[in-house]
Amino acid sequence: MAFTTRLSYMNRNLTYAALVASAGLLASQLIVYIIALENPNYEPKPWHQFLIYIGYNIFAFLLNAFGNSILPYVNKVAITWSIAGFVIISITVLACSSPHYASGDFVFRDFINKTGWPDGIAWLLGLLQGGLGLTGYDAVAHMIEEIPNASIEGPKIMIYCVGIGTFTGFIFLTVLLLVPGNVDDTISSPAGPLGQILQNATNSHAGTICLQIFPLVCLLFAATSIMTTSSRMTYAFARDRGLPFSRFFMRIHKRLDVPLNALYLTTALVLGIAYVIVTTVLFLFPPDLPVDASSMNYCVVAFGIVLIIATIQWFVDGRKNFSGPVSEEVLEAARSVEPGDTAVNGHIVADEKGPEEGELTK
Repeated sequence: MAFTTRLSYMNRNLTYAALVASAGLLASQLIVYIIALENPNYEPKPWHQFLIYIGYNIFAFLLNAFGNSILPYVNKVAITWSIAGFVIISITVLACSSPHYASGDFVFRDFINKTGWPDGIAWLLGLLQGGLGLTGYDAVAHMIEEIPNASIEGPKIMIYCVGIGTFTGFIFLTVLLLVPGNVDDTISSPAGPLGQILQNATNSHAGTICLQIFPLVCLLFAATSIMTTSSRMTYAFARDRGLPFSRFFMRIHKRLDVPLNALYLTTALVLGIAYVIVTTVLFLFPPDLPVDASSMNYCVVAFGIVLIIATIQWFVDGRKNFSGPVSEEVLEAARSVEPGDTAVNGHIVADEKGPEEGELTK
């Protein structure tokens, strides 16, 4: 029991730390590529990309903090925008490139390895790109307490996410591979592979930029959703007494109806540790060989730092206070407390003197 509790503690700690920043990083890369497309003399600096990254995550924080009531509508707009972008980009690229398409052998059989790794390792690393399109379906599990009829709707949403992601991802990648242009030029293009493929297809800078607006806005929606999920995970972790100062981070802002302190912590982690992905051992591999300081994959360093912090925190505080997820009976008891009470089994509930404390409502 002690081992499984410890494993649960460390897994949740690593998970929310590893998922908080991907959308802003990808969006900042796309924007830098667009600038390079329009201005061939542009020399991107790391701080350019970092400022764009910060802007994306600040937007996500503000929408989560002050727009909690409209998040369901934002999500509906997001799925509509995403599918519309998939359809519009696919049709535009195929129509503009007709009839000059790559062969079926090139799309489905040719294997191009520019990484320096053996073919088998390169193939496994390539799976990560496809896996990214399915990442996030588990977010519903972290938001389950806020979903009506969760026992039915939760599994359905997860299945829909995987199904839609698999279908659209396969079709979209097939479309892009049908019109890649010269592979070496596409890979090395300062406009990025996606930008160069769209440029090859449309033969227009304006058309390329307009089409890239779709993934840029999608990533803005993704940043918002990731922030929502991460803050709820932090809140639940604190509610389970797995964080230092758990009473502080488990509070629900009475007026905004969000775990604002947990949201602050999530945003601070996003802006502080930037981007960490530790899903599998493959994420620790450098993208190509030989390896130097600029091409090194520093995820292994971030993983080690987070693992050390989590281990120390477990022995200092977690093993004494963290007992795992709270049962439904405890949650129902917390919801039924009358105003004026301040805590039930260590869980903060709203009272007349604490306007920033409360229980998360559905």
